[in-house]
Amino acid sequence: MHTPVIEETIVNVVTGFDRKHPRSVILIRVLVTVWLLVATGILLADSYWGWSLLTLAGAVANSVWAYRVYRTAVH
Repeated sequence: MHTPVIEETIVNVVTGFDRKHPRSVILIRVLVTVWLLVATGILLADSYWGWSLLTLAGAVANSVWAYRVYRTAVH
């Protein structure tokens, strides 16, 4: 199995803007993640399980993307 293609595709998720302004991108992604987690809590409190899973998935994806930008900026 040829894994470098998969690894290369994952690395290319970071855009040029992310490389030029990593602090701003990470800050915005963290704030959006916090907002999505708050929305998830509100939806769970009102028993909207389906929508809360959707917002939780968005929060996880957003935090992973912020981490990828951080890793690219550090290296």
